[in-house]
Amino acid sequence: MVDREGVFRWANSQVRNLLGYGPEDLVGQTVEVLIPQHLRGMHIRLRESICGHGLSFYNAERPHRTSLCTREGKLVPVEIDFVPWPAPEKEFVLMLARRAATVFLEPETMGRQRFQAHALTLAETIFGLTSKREILNALVEGLRRTFNAVSVTIWKVNEEGKAFILQAAASDAPKIRPGYILTCDDAPGEPLVQISKRGHGEVLHYITAETNILGRELGLQSAIIVPLEDEGGQRLVAAIGDTDDPEKFTELDLMGAHLLLHFATSSLQRAGLLEETQRRLERLQTLREIDLAITSNLDPHFTIKVLLEETMDRLGADAAAVLLLEPESLTFRVAGARGFRSAVMGLRVPLYRSFARHVARERRPLFLEIHALPTEASSPLIEIAHGEGFRALHIAPMISKQRLLGVLEVFHRVLPQPPEEWTDFLEALASQAAIAVENANIFSELQRTNFELRIAYEATLRSWGQLLELRDRETKGHTERVAELTVKLARELGVQGEDLRYMRWGALLHDIGKLGIPDSIMFKPDKLTPEEWAVMRRHPVYAYETLLQIEFLRPALAIPYSHHERWDGTGYPQGLKGEEIPLAARIFAVVDAWDAMRSERPYRGSLPRDKALKEIVNGAGTQFDPRVVRAFMALVERGEI
Repeated sequence: MVDREGVFRWANSQVRNLLGYGPEDLVGQTVEVLIPQHLRGMHIRLRESICGHGLSFYNAERPHRTSLCTREGKLVPVEIDFVPWPAPEKEFVLMLARRAATVFLEPETMGRQRFQAHALTLAETIFGLTSKREILNALVEGLRRTFNAVSVTIWKVNEEGKAFILQAAASDAPKIRPGYILTCDDAPGEPLVQISKRGHGEVLHYITAETNILGRELGLQSAIIVPLEDEGGQRLVAAIGDTDDPEKFTELDLMGAHLLLHFATSSLQRAGLLEETQRRLERLQTLREIDLAITSNLDPHFTIKVLLEETMDRLGADAAAVLLLEPESLTFRVAGARGFRSAVMGLRVPLYRSFARHVARERRPLFLEIHALPTEASSPLIEIAHGEGFRALHIAPMISKQRLLGVLEVFHRVLPQPPEEWTDFLEALASQAAIAVENANIFSELQRTNFELRIAYEATLRSWGQLLELRDRETKGHTERVAELTVKLARELGVQGEDLRYMRWGALLHDIGKLGIPDSIMFKPDKLTPEEWAVMRRHPVYAYETLLQIEFLRPALAIPYSHHERWDGTGYPQGLKGEEIPLAARIFAVVDAWDAMRSERPYRGSLPRDKALKEIVNGAGTQFDPRVVRAFMALVERGEI
C-alpha cells in the first residue's frame, strides 16, 4: 500500500518471493527503490498525474505491465493493478503485483483479490454517505471499476413495468444521464422487464439491438442484470455492460454483483429513511409556515402567495395557480399564480369548461395530460399552459365546510410519477388554501383549523416515533408509553400548558438522531469498539442539528438532545450536571429507564416491578434527579404507574 507521496506504508509477505525484499525492508521507503533506472522518468510523470488528478484517474481494472528491480538488481516482468483506497486522513493506492509470466496460472485467485479490494473500497465509500443520490453515484462508479465495465446504469421501473427511468449512470455515452427513459415496446418478451420481475439476476451474452433494448439503446453486447428494491419497495434494476466482448461476464461475476448490490440496498434503505424523515419535517414546516401566514394576516391573497411559493418549492412544480370559485357567475377566477410567462392573474374560467367540477364531485385530486385533452375539453388557462410547453397538471379541490371554494392547480413540463404521499401533500396544501380563503370571513373557523393542524402534527410525530421503533427494533409501543408517562410525571412536578405538549413531542422524537448512525454500528451484534461508541454517542447531537432547523420543534429539543445526561455529570453529549440538565430531560431519563427495565427484549426478559423500582430509587443522586424520583414514587404509591 502506497500513499500519495509514493512511500510504502504496508506490504505482505509475498513481496519476499517476488522481489527478495521483506515487508520491513520496504515500509518507509519510496517506490523508486523498485523502479529500474530507464523507467524512472515515466514513473515521475505517473506520480505527477496522481498528484494532479487524484488516485481515481487511473483505470484500475487494466493491469499495468512493467518491470521491477529485485533486491539483487535483477529485472522482473510484472503486471500491477492499482486500486484507490480512501482512508479518513489520507488517500492510498493498493498495488496488486504478480509475475507477468504467471499471471494466467491463478486467474480465480487474482480475480478474487481484485474483487475483494474493490468491494472494500466501495463499502468504505458508501458507509460515509447519507444521500440516496450520492450512494447511487458511488455504486455505479464502484461497479464499473470492479467489473471493468464500459457502462453501469441503475434504472427505476415504472408501475406497468414498461418504462425504465435512469437513476444513476457511469457511462461515456452523452445521452445516458439521470432522467433518460427507456420505453419497451414489447414488454412481455423484453429480458430487462422479465429479470426485473423475477427478483434474481442474469448474465446476458451476445446481446443484439433486435433482441434487447440495452443493445438497441446502449450498444451493449453483454451484460449483468440484477434487480433490487429501495426503501419504499420501488423496483430498481442495475445493468453492468460491455460494448465489445459478447462473453465478457460470467456467473461468478453475477454472484459478485448480487453481493455488492445486496450490501448497497441496506445503505439505500437507511438513506431513504433519513431523506423521508427530512422531507416530512420540511413539509410539516411548510404547513406550519402557511399556518403562521393564516394566523398573522387576514388577507387571503398574502396567504395564497405563501402557499404558491411553498407549492413550487416542496412539490417540485413548474407552475401553480389558485382559482377561486365565484358562485354567482359559476366561474373560477385566478387569484394567484407562479411559473407562467403569460399574464394569467384575474383570468376567468367558466365552470362548465373546467375539470374542477369533476374534482368537486369526487372530492379528491385529478391528474390530466394536457397534450392528450380534446380541444372542446380545454379551458383558457389550460390553453395558455399548453402553449407554454406544460404537459400535465394536478388539480386539487379547496374545500371548506363541504363547500368548494376553489382549486389548486399544479403544472408540469415533464410527465410526473409522484408517490402517493406527494398527492397527499398536494391535498394538504389545497386544504390550507381553502382555510386561508375562509379565514377572511370566519375567524373562529381558523381557530378550529389550527387545532386540527396540531392534531396532524401530533399524529405525524407519533408516526415518526413508530418508524423509529421499526428501524431501531424497539419494543412495540415504547415511544407512545414513554410519551404518556413523561406528561403524567411532568404534571406531578407542576408543569403546565404548552410545556407539556413540547415535552410530549420531545419524548416522541427522543431517538430521532439514531437515523444518522450507520447500520454497521447500530445493529452490530458484537460489543462496540471505543471508536464506534464515540459515533453512537453522537446521536443526540444529530437529533439537535436536525430538529433545530424546524422552528416550531425547537422547544421540544431538550429531551432528544439531553436525555442521556446524568445527575452526577457523567452523561453525554455535554456532560451536564444537576439542574444544568433541562427538567424535561431529567423527567424523561427516569421514564425511559423504567420502560426499558419493564419491557421484554430479545436478549432478556422484563425486570420484575419491585426490582425495577429499586433500581430507580438507587439511581437517585447519581443517574437521576432525586426530586423527579420522589415524584415518580408518589405516582407509584397512588397506583398511577
